[in-house]
Amino acid sequence: MSSTVNIQQKQHTETKNIRKQALETAMHSLEMREMTPRVERLYSRLQERMTKKQKVWGGTRSVLNERTSHLPTTNRRALAFEHVLLNMPIGIETDDLIVGNCVEKGVAVRCLLPQFVKDEELGKTAVSMSHKTPDYELLVHKGLQHVLLKIDQKKAELENQAHQAQIRKKLDLLEAMMVEAKAAIKMARRYADLAEDLSITEKDSARKEELIRIAEVCRRVPEYPARTMQEAIQSFWFINYAFFQTETNISCGRLDQLFNPFFTSDVEKGILTTEQGQELIDCLCLRINDRIQIDPDNYAYSGGQESDVLGPLPKQFNISHNIGYVRREAPLSERGEPQKGKDGLNDQTDAINHWGQNVLISGLKADKTDGTSAVTYMFLNANEKLSLTSPVLTVRLHKKSPQALLVRTAEVLKHGGGMPFINNDDVIIDAYAKQGVKWEDACDYANSNCWETLIQGKSNQEMIRGINFLLYLELVLNRGRSLLTGEVLGLDTGDPLAFESFDDLMAAWKKQIEYSLKTRITSAANQILGPGGHGPYSTMPLLSALMSDCIENAEDLTHCGARYTIWHVLGEAASNAADAMAAIRKLVFEEQKMSMEQLLTALRSNWEGQEGRTLRQMIVNDAPKFGNDIDFVDDLCKEMCDYFLVRTQVHTAPYKDKIIFPCSIATFSWIISIGKRIAASADGRMHSEPIASNLTPVPGSDTSGPTAAINSYLKINTKAMAAGVPIDLRMNRNSIEGEQGNSRLANIIKTFIDM
Repeated sequence: MSSTVNIQQKQHTETKNIRKQALETAMHSLEMREMTPRVERLYSRLQERMTKKQKVWGGTRSVLNERTSHLPTTNRRALAFEHVLLNMPIGIETDDLIVGNCVEKGVAVRCLLPQFVKDEELGKTAVSMSHKTPDYELLVHKGLQHVLLKIDQKKAELENQAHQAQIRKKLDLLEAMMVEAKAAIKMARRYADLAEDLSITEKDSARKEELIRIAEVCRRVPEYPARTMQEAIQSFWFINYAFFQTETNISCGRLDQLFNPFFTSDVEKGILTTEQGQELIDCLCLRINDRIQIDPDNYAYSGGQESDVLGPLPKQFNISHNIGYVRREAPLSERGEPQKGKDGLNDQTDAINHWGQNVLISGLKADKTDGTSAVTYMFLNANEKLSLTSPVLTVRLHKKSPQALLVRTAEVLKHGGGMPFINNDDVIIDAYAKQGVKWEDACDYANSNCWETLIQGKSNQEMIRGINFLLYLELVLNRGRSLLTGEVLGLDTGDPLAFESFDDLMAAWKKQIEYSLKTRITSAANQILGPGGHGPYSTMPLLSALMSDCIENAEDLTHCGARYTIWHVLGEAASNAADAMAAIRKLVFEEQKMSMEQLLTALRSNWEGQEGRTLRQMIVNDAPKFGNDIDFVDDLCKEMCDYFLVRTQVHTAPYKDKIIFPCSIATFSWIISIGKRIAASADGRMHSEPIASNLTPVPGSDTSGPTAAINSYLKINTKAMAAGVPIDLRMNRNSIEGEQGNSRLANIIKTFIDM
């Protein structure tokens, strides 16, 4: 017995040492931060490909015929999904370890779903979806075989009630789930067959072994549970890729938590080194960027029919940045008018190479322990060395995050590119728990297509955008009408010249946002609980099958089948609105350096004329600005945000058992297009100019440094905003150079989390 115990203790010690060494290597080894020869070759191929014009496949195809036209939209969609996965061009190229890309002769191919929507369903069926994260844990650890078994069991339970229309609809969905799940398995087998074929003619013995191994992996996953790190990554990628190629861009979720158990097991068994694990992560990150393109002539679309650029298209197709194309539009003159004969790209172009491939690393686990692992550092290493738009990397931090992770995060941030994003687990998890999400589910929050949050594998998430704080002030000052178009967009809250005090102005602003919130929330809730928030004919069978409770409910995630339905309520232009309110309060009502009539005249003329220019300079130079730790303006921002929070809670209360409505202050990257809808504003902004991003100081106005900007931000009640409230900080590079700079930046991050 003693000998057995000693052996077990020795094995435990050896295992512990192996894990520790792997963590240390991933964290500190400089080799892990460099590209291997394989990764260099893959990266070079990607660089060459990103300048080539890409192809579109599937535009002329259709699944509508005499045999299928009578089927429900759900089942026709499943046939279209199946058609893509079984017929799209596929390839395995030199050096590939993780396979799954659509390519012809070295050119990336973007697939379209064949026509499956009938004419009477057009506009009532969302073809392209985002803001979702499947249950990749279920997929990787159980496989689609397990999912198919669950569907079979639910079908058997409902079969004897098939005569009921509602039950028939559920059975149709379950059948569509099976078709799409089986299609994903068949797609993997296509790659297995291709790898085997390539291995037969491969002359290089090492590559021949790799191809044989790839074939074995593709025959195993995603049908069966993964056993190794390579199988886990491949299983994840196949399903992500299947959605990718059928016009759905979804977030990846907590991939270090997903892959680390397999990495640890492989290392302990001696079948994988830490360096090989890093190479697999690098290969995955490159795979995510297969369709990247950087030449605007290859992704811009100007006038005419879509077919002029893309060829014939299914009727259901809508051109957008999500498929890699964006309309050109005429740039505006100084007066905000389109300039004839000229064209430019709108701010959707920044999303051309961003497909919602968000990866979150580290963070709290359901048992309240920290989730930092060797794979956490592998993703940081990959982000640093590859410097690509995707995946969007977010580090989840909390008060007990290891100092080494803070320092490494700081190092990668200094590298440029604005990543990784930083999330505060302590705030976000608690905020979701207060919204009614189980704490252990809230711990598994992920980011949606940008940074906004969702509950991975358990939620359908979308948003109500356009709660525009600055626009509401414009409506107050113009009696409910847009100063740009004259269109009635809000309430007539009275003649602003009759306002006797700043309190009258603020009260009118509150009436505008109250009206908008009530209208927008009621409309969204009625849509979600009625025909569905994505349209009455919209369904996502496989995505629903990989979402908690959808199979059990036999209901699609887009029709409240998932455990949580989350609709974010997003405020915009809060910083600009606070600056504008502060300027009016100080210069019009308190110091009376300008009259309300003078201000209105200047705004309507876009600050033209000597008086207009003088007033604008007074506002720019003399009025306090959010982001400088000045209570005068910060308190106004807090008052507006608090009112936004409270009234959102009031108007969403009737739906709290069905829908979660977290708040956020959010612009994403659409600061140009949002600004184009707003006239000249009392913060000194010219009409149609961009606004500040998220809850960030207006560019150029934060003159007191990042600490002051953080202090202003922390006065706002962000703890109640589970959707997330980003602040974007700009720092002087000289202040964060070298090892001392790493520590300084890490301390700023830690202070932000602690506060």
